Amino acid sequence: MSQSLAQILIHLVFSARDREACLEEHIHGRLQAYLVGILRHLACPPHAATIQPDHVHLVFELARTRSIAKVVEELKTGSSKWLKQQDPALTEFSWQDGYVVFSVSESRLRSLMLRLAAQRRYHAVSNYQDELRMLLAAHDMRFDERYLWS
Repeated sequence: MSQSLAQILIHLVFSARDREACLEEHIHGRLQAYLVGILRHLACPPHAATIQPDHVHLVFELARTRSIAKVVEELKTGSSKWLKQQDPALTEFSWQDGYVVFSVSESRLRSLMLRLAAQRRYHAVSNYQDELRMLLAAHDMRFDERYLWS
């Protein structure tokens, strides 16, 4: 085959350092646009970006020439620098070191998009830690609670 093709749908979740609820609503739309811009620059077409006060969900297609680790590094480094310039309250901002990545099948993409669209309602009754535990369990991912939140 002379052509290389790939369709790898990714659901990426990462949080602010110490899960601090420091991303105020006035910055959500601009941060969302900034993250989507980074994804487009990396040739990783975005499907969804939702911002919560303490974490981010991104759904995108991973470019066949990019590694997940490199995309995450670009997203977190670029947006962290950008956030520090946007608000004096964010001059010490940083993202948590880790992240969680899930593969998404085309058949589950629509339900994921609907769930992410309902994030505000979901987080009115549940926190980030509970949500992440639920996602990890749904994907049968093993984890050590001692290291999950550092």
